[in-house]
Amino acid sequence: MKTKVQTLKQIIDQEKRERLERLLYDQIRVSGLVLPEKQINGIVPGRKFRWDFGYRFLKILIEVQGGIYMKGKKGPGAHNRAWGIIRDCEKNNLAVLAGWRVLYFDTQSIRTGKALRFLEKMIPAYSPNLLTEETRRT
Repeated sequence: MKTKVQTLKQIIDQEKRERLERLLYDQIRVSGLVLPEKQINGIVPGRKFRWDFGYRFLKILIEVQGGIYMKGKKGPGAHNRAWGIIRDCEKNNLAVLAGWRVLYFDTQSIRTGKALRFLEKMIPAYSPNLLTEETRRT
């Protein structure tokens, strides 16, 4: 049974992760790069996997690895526990088999702008006006 303290901690951890995702998204927006789709899914047929961001037309998925240094009363967060790592390996390996590239960014790389600099090298500087809806879906 979960206590109120654990539930509150989970809420705080979720808010921190969402702030980090918003920071990366805002950096991408300000840089002029095409904005990624948020909470992208449907990449692996028959599975309910979700990635933080993605560019369907480039087949690029982005995972924000916030909280990798955090430890709660019962140990590390889900992505740092054995079952979470195993699930993430399967999820990302299946995406790679489907022809996608998966990028990981940690808190420090997002806060220092290193993640954005990497994305600027990786993602062509398309003008959003030049992209059609059909191009975005492929």
